[in-house]
Amino acid sequence: MKKMNFVWVFIGTGMGAIMALLMNSLLARYLTKEDFGIFGLGINFINILSVIIGFGLADFIVKSFAVEGTKAYRFVKPSVQLFIISCSVTLIILLTVILAPIYDLETRYFLLLIIPNILLQGLYSISNSINQIEENFKKVAISNFIIYFVRFFAAILAIMTFKDVISVGWYMVILSLMASYPFIKTINKLFNRTIQVPINKDAPIPPDETINRTFKETYPFGLIGIFYFIYYQSNVILLSLFAGKIAVGEYIAAFSIISLAFMFPDLIFRRIFYTRIHTWATHDPRRLKNFNNKSALLLIVLGLLGIVFIWLTAKWLILFTAGDKYMDSVYYLQLLSLAILFKFATAVNGTILSTQHMVYTMMRINGLIAIINLITNLLLIPAYGVEGAIFATLISEAVMAILVFIISRRYLNRLVTEHTR
Repeated sequence: MKKMNFVWVFIGTGMGAIMALLMNSLLARYLTKEDFGIFGLGINFINILSVIIGFGLADFIVKSFAVEGTKAYRFVKPSVQLFIISCSVTLIILLTVILAPIYDLETRYFLLLIIPNILLQGLYSISNSINQIEENFKKVAISNFIIYFVRFFAAILAIMTFKDVISVGWYMVILSLMASYPFIKTINKLFNRTIQVPINKDAPIPPDETINRTFKETYPFGLIGIFYFIYYQSNVILLSLFAGKIAVGEYIAAFSIISLAFMFPDLIFRRIFYTRIHTWATHDPRRLKNFNNKSALLLIVLGLLGIVFIWLTAKWLILFTAGDKYMDSVYYLQLLSLAILFKFATAVNGTILSTQHMVYTMMRINGLIAIINLITNLLLIPAYGVEGAIFATLISEAVMAILVFIISRRYLNRLVTEHTR
């Protein structure tokens, strides 16, 4: 792995993290608590619906090309059909929420304005999967920068002009439409068959697969993403329903800082090593096991250090990012920091369980955690508000870390044994 690959991804992710932090900081200071809560709810919907709009296609594209090379082109046509269907389903879901009398008029208006950004997220995921296959981490970094820059620059423009959440939404509409061009240009490589694949570069391309067969391959990745965001983001939606927009804003003020820490394992295992993990699982499981052992130990140490750092600096972090009107979020930030250890411990093991047939097992694990999270949220949020949402998150992350560790160890040992026969 070239050192510049790490440099590019760290630059792209680092700049994205800085822009996300500054965006939340500026909006928390210049918007009312109610408007900041609406914005946080809208970002939550973007994150959840961007998973539905792709429904596992990006991860499946990486897996298929990493394992099969050019033979994977047979999935392109049905994948496009599935993408169109998932886009339609996503729009129907969001429009149903907008038309239903769940939220006030201003919130529903903002949710309508985020539609172009959701579509941009879908294009980004497919485009980035191609960049990962080619290990073109310079483009990975640029793509990541674009996604965050759209929201950041929309926030800057809104603060300079109207200082309300609706103006943020309109600027996101314009910038999202403009930013779609480079992603569409990269996606064209699928149709032109010009992707630089890691193996089987000259293999003959079989006839196109059926949409049903392709869906059977993609749906586990899609459900993993949906289940993940249910237990990762559903507390924001439930907070908005049971505790109100101000509670959402206070939670977002703390969670936006924790989410930056969560980006680190994603950077390593979902971007830099994702293609190689799929390749090693099929062709070199012993190397994958050695990589897992070293990575897991490092991540646990880093997770512990992250908890200590955030616990000691929580007050300063909240003052710097959100201002003194969010001082209640200091305690929330300290509690949320405990999730870092569980998240880091899960990172490499969870990625390994997305390889080969284990993706179905990972799907079931995520489904179970989503159910646990929903139940604990429904029990705890009405009684304890933001603290209830945080405890539900900690419980879910702890159970997830334990299950993924046990199952991934068994899987790796079996892979190595079968490969050495």
